[in-house]
Amino acid sequence: MAANRQNLVTNPRPEGLEHWVSTSGTLLEGVVNEGSPALKVSPLTPTTNSFYARPAEFQPQGGEWLAISAEIKALDQWCADNFRIVIQGISGNSTPQTVVAAPVTQASFTRVQAAVQVVGGGGVVRTQLWPTNTESVEKLGFLARRVIVTYGATQQEALDAVAHYFDGDSPRRSISATGSWYTHSWTGTPNASTSAATYGTTREWTDRWWESLPEVYKTLDVGQNLAEGGFPLRRWMDGPGDIGHGFRQISDDLYDGVYTDPDRAPDSAVRWLALMLGLPPAQRALPLPQLRARIRAVVTIGRTAVGTRAQIEEAVHVLYPGSVAWVRPSTTETHTLILYMRASDIPGEDTEAVRTAVLGTSTIPAGHQLVVEPASTSWDAWEAAAGTTWDEKEATLPTWLDSDSAGVTQI
Repeated sequence: MAANRQNLVTNPRPEGLEHWVSTSGTLLEGVVNEGSPALKVSPLTPTTNSFYARPAEFQPQGGEWLAISAEIKALDQWCADNFRIVIQGISGNSTPQTVVAAPVTQASFTRVQAAVQVVGGGGVVRTQLWPTNTESVEKLGFLARRVIVTYGATQQEALDAVAHYFDGDSPRRSISATGSWYTHSWTGTPNASTSAATYGTTREWTDRWWESLPEVYKTLDVGQNLAEGGFPLRRWMDGPGDIGHGFRQISDDLYDGVYTDPDRAPDSAVRWLALMLGLPPAQRALPLPQLRARIRAVVTIGRTAVGTRAQIEEAVHVLYPGSVAWVRPSTTETHTLILYMRASDIPGEDTEAVRTAVLGTSTIPAGHQLVVEPASTSWDAWEAAAGTTWDEKEATLPTWLDSDSAGVTQI
């Protein structure tokens, strides 16, 4: 495909037919068909054999190839069978007249094209879209859209340049005078790719809803209120479409598990998720990053019974990731729990700060006190915590299995 193409014509629009002319016996109208702006060319006298449309006249340098292509849809069978593209030099230009037969259909738009090597030395070259035949029957005419006229150094280069429609109106044009609702955008590299029709900034839900309408609704909607940007129905539909899009997004997120995933749940849903998991008020009041970590731990590890050693140790692991915790009831103080942690896991060796943080998790059974102590691996420390000596304890355990189950734990 040729690069750096420039379209030498302005495509017809319902509100303007700049540079498009014809004979006095031809009616030119800017219309909308199949959701796109188009030019309707029809005879004022139904049986005439002379009606056409031409976009502009061009001054060639000489030697280059001039190519034209357009999407054409016939409105009657006579035009379908007899459609022609005519290129000729006039006003002193010696480019010979070239007539290219380009049969089209009534069913849909068909792209037709032709290329001619032009002669320089003055005058201009004219291109025409012209169904012609001497048969005297009634005719309705044809529709033309997405017209391209450009030059190429060779015949193939010129034909390649007009083979695919691109937005040659620079800057890009819109169906609305304000340029806000119907444009053509490049699909790839500017000036070297095809273009696609795009609409304004309606939501995807609205677009899908609008596309489901009968074709006549869409065709009429394109051509309404052009001064305000066109598409009044589509823009009105964007109101409920926006609401519908929001509901659909929530539904999709629920189905996808977003609201039950502590990492993906929106901030507004995190505390609700914590409530559903039964986290106590003190934990639900944590800053969101910490609360997400707490929920993640519950989801990963499972919800332990409230007030148990396992739950207290789990709360410590959430507060101090990577730490080791061991909870045992005191053998000397009633209703007192001892939380053993490695000294390196206690920030600043501040056991009171750890105690306050753990109490804030609401995992300590009602009526119980909590004491935090750095863990020690010495026998003296173990005997002090157990309230007895190992020899005394072992004397009550007749087998090694019983001794092993006494619960001495290396931290």
